[in-house]
Amino acid sequence: MEQQWKQKLAKPYQGKVLFSLRPERIKLSAEGAGERLVRGTIENVTFLGEKVSYSVRLPDGSELEVQEHAVQPHMMRKAKQTVYLDLQLDKATMFDEAGREVLSRAAY
Repeated sequence: MEQQWKQKLAKPYQGKVLFSLRPERIKLSAEGAGERLVRGTIENVTFLGEKVSYSVRLPDGSELEVQEHAVQPHMMRKAKQTVYLDLQLDKATMFDEAGREVLSRAAY
């Protein structure tokens, strides 16, 4: 997935980055507006007790795992539902394009 964001890094860097983000740090919503949101489609839903795991396919074909706290079964999101992901990059660890150098560590 290619997307442009402005994010403060530990040192100057230009170019593509890789980011690592825990699945529970990605927030889902049914409606989307904003530069940080990415549209996706839920492919699979897995109930994990206190959490629900969603496999979300992005427009470029890549897939992300997203976790939310479990809610009542009738309120869970459904497969094939369109959702918007807030990637919360301030909570991500970012690496250079090769994945060798840490550019920014996650803020928890």
